Amino acid sequence: MLSFKHLARDVEAERGVLNVSYLPGFPFADIPHTNFAVIVTTDNNPAQAHTAAVKLAAYIWERRSQFVAKHMPVDEAIHAAMAEARGEKIVTSDPRSR
Repeated sequence: MLSFKHLARDVEAERGVLNVSYLPGFPFADIPHTNFAVIVTTDNNPAQAHTAAVKLAAYIWERRSQFVAKHMPVDEAIHAAMAEARGEKIVTSDPRSR
């Protein structure tokens, strides 16, 4: 995701591009399709906005397997977090919680 953020920032720095927004979706939603969305706003140049949005969307699509939510049981998640903590404090969270 960090590499995508850098790409989005680079696109936003292009002459004529005013803003790049992206919405990564929410994999734990109770609806089947929560897709990634990309919005590019330009200074009255729809073709440039379209080209930039397609570039960003293609980047995400090529890496779509990296955005699949990895589910793991709570006890397994706690053990994995503790192994990574190396004596540091850890915080656990369930993003599905309402």
